[in-house]
Amino acid sequence: MAKRGLAARGRQERLLGRRSAAAPRTPAGRRALLGAAVCAMAVGLGGCGGFFNMPDRLAETQTQVTDVQRRQEALAREIEALKAQVAAQEEILRQMRADQNSNTAELKSSLELLRGQLDFASRQMKRPDTRPARPAGADSAAGRSARTDSAGAPALEEQGLYNAAVQNLQQGRYPLAINGFREYLSKFPEGALGDAAQYGIAEAYYAQSDFPTAAIEYRALVDRYPGSDRIPAALLKSGLSYFEAGKEDLGRAYLERVINEYPYSEEALRAKDRLERWNKD
Repeated sequence: MAKRGLAARGRQERLLGRRSAAAPRTPAGRRALLGAAVCAMAVGLGGCGGFFNMPDRLAETQTQVTDVQRRQEALAREIEALKAQVAAQEEILRQMRADQNSNTAELKSSLELLRGQLDFASRQMKRPDTRPARPAGADSAAGRSARTDSAGAPALEEQGLYNAAVQNLQQGRYPLAINGFREYLSKFPEGALGDAAQYGIAEAYYAQSDFPTAAIEYRALVDRYPGSDRIPAALLKSGLSYFEAGKEDLGRAYLERVINEYPYSEEALRAKDRLERWNKD
């Protein structure tokens, strides 16, 4: 029995010796063992070297993110600068269009004034002389001069009154223009420029966006002056005025009338163009 006990004790001592040999006996050994375990766990992260270099990689990634953010901010500033340039160019274009429209209006008014003067002169030439014939030598030079002055005074007043109204229309003084044209029609109901004065009244209302009144005044020209060469323009502007006033049926009717009654006129081409655009809308 004693021998068996000694044998068992010897085996235990040998087993304990192996375990003691397998386990690290110093702190440094234990730290090495812990490092090996950590390395084994970090194999999936690219090995021990990659694991211990993670702070450097994080710093590099952060730097890249910062660079991307800076580039995005720079692009945003460039976009804002381009938007400002586009807005500035659009403003310049708008001003150019406004100036062009203003110049066009002034040119149109100037042409209207010249046209009125030409109409007045041509109609004065065609107007028959209704004065009774006088015997030859019956008039003295002074008498002839007096008659010439008295005959020319109404014509000058007529032309001057019309010109003043046209100038007010040209310079945007629409109420004064309307009053001037109406005064002309009142003083010279059979005047050579009656249709032009009536057209000027309608134009003044149209320029003030008073489209219902403008349509009435354009129609008045058509009714009172059936032989006027301004009828195609009056019909066209009547149609445009009704469209602007929201009466599309009347507007369309007047534009179609221009096309049917004056098919080769410039106003007919404009009427067709407007109808095509409205049909598309």
